[in-house]
Amino acid sequence: MKHKFLHNWLIIIFIVIILLIIGGILFLNYWPHASQTAKHDSPRIGQPSHNLKIDGRWRKKNTAAVKKNGQQFEKEVKRLQSLGYLQGYHNGPTKNGVTLYNKSLAYGGLNFFTSGHAQAAFLMDMQGKIIHQWDLKNPLVKKRLESIIKSQDDPKIRAIYREACTYWRRAHLYDNGDILAIYSQIFMIKLDKDSNLVWISDITGTHHHMQVADNGNIYVLVKKNKSIPKPYCLDKKCQTDFIVVLNPRGEVIKSISLLECFVNSEYTHLLRKMPKKNEQFHTNTLQLFDGHLSDISPLFKKGNALISALYLNTIAIVDLDKEKVVWALEGSVNDLWSGMHEPVLLDNGNILIFDNNWTAPKNKRYSRVLEFDPFTKEIVWQYRGGKQQAFFSRTCGTNQRLPNGNTLITESDNGRVFEVTSAGKIVWEYINPHRAGKNNQFIATILHMQRIDQDKISWIDNAKAMAKD
Repeated sequence: MKHKFLHNWLIIIFIVIILLIIGGILFLNYWPHASQTAKHDSPRIGQPSHNLKIDGRWRKKNTAAVKKNGQQFEKEVKRLQSLGYLQGYHNGPTKNGVTLYNKSLAYGGLNFFTSGHAQAAFLMDMQGKIIHQWDLKNPLVKKRLESIIKSQDDPKIRAIYREACTYWRRAHLYDNGDILAIYSQIFMIKLDKDSNLVWISDITGTHHHMQVADNGNIYVLVKKNKSIPKPYCLDKKCQTDFIVVLNPRGEVIKSISLLECFVNSEYTHLLRKMPKKNEQFHTNTLQLFDGHLSDISPLFKKGNALISALYLNTIAIVDLDKEKVVWALEGSVNDLWSGMHEPVLLDNGNILIFDNNWTAPKNKRYSRVLEFDPFTKEIVWQYRGGKQQAFFSRTCGTNQRLPNGNTLITESDNGRVFEVTSAGKIVWEYINPHRAGKNNQFIATILHMQRIDQDKISWIDNAKAMAKD
């Protein structure tokens, strides 16, 4: 009897030890993720993630690993919400300026871009020489910016807004040299070619992208804090996106709710992925169709718009007249993308898109640019980073298909832009020379670069010669 009692106790002790070991393993695996999730469940606007005592948007190498699963995509959304998606930092490379230029293979032109180091836009030749610059001169803009910052009650929001006031998120160049420039989530301005202020937009909350129609009207993404009924918003208010139409004077003509466009469509199920608190869509791209591809599909008719809703991992075509989504594709279909920017409808009816690739593991971290058929979902061309040629941007990123078939890629976080042939050969490369921090380890983000045909720059003397040099 005594031996049986001892035997039973030994079994119990053995089971307890096994349970403790299992519990310890689970705790060690869960605890870092639990603490990370708690950190990222903070409100959308968070503290700036760099501690430089200078203005601008600067990046340094990210260190957080990303695992390939749906849960991790949601975690990445929360991470970006907590950072406000505006600030961060990335290690600066040692070389800068135009580091590679193959004249025989690159598409000649001029390069129009904005950089995170300044409230400015630049026009640069193929050799890296700045031939024209637009910057802020009018004190009225600064006064308006300060007024909007002070109107925010939350100090974290004020901090993010203050940093967003120090660079232009995107700019649009008119044929006469005028430009539009976006202060992210604040407002948009128009300057003439000599940087004189033409107007400040009536509406606030402009962000990411704008397009100018043939009639001069301006289509811009706008974020609004609105009371939205359940189940679409579980807070008193959520930040939701609109496409707002302005006349050429910057006055509001029409405002279209993207939430209502999805609700009124057969793609309502995609809203299950939408965050129900804070920011809902984080739309980052807007392409207005001019109708020249409507013979390929009626989806491409004039006035429809292609958008990219980052937090839904979805691109969609919106009928702006009916205020309805008429086509949509979520990135997990055929494993096309995970986190994306800049979908562009090409002249062949395919779509070019920048895949940030949020779900790539740490030891295989790379971004891609894809060309795919929107109807068959088949990838027909891609360029991706690898061991021999690093290419990764966790945030932002743009792409442009050039007339000779090459593709211009903006690797925003690394302050790098490069041009590749259809065979994947790099034929031009530019690295932002603007650095900060001790040992210049911080590099200014390049938000977007566009190759411009020199024939459209008639307001600059010798623009054609500059573009070919």
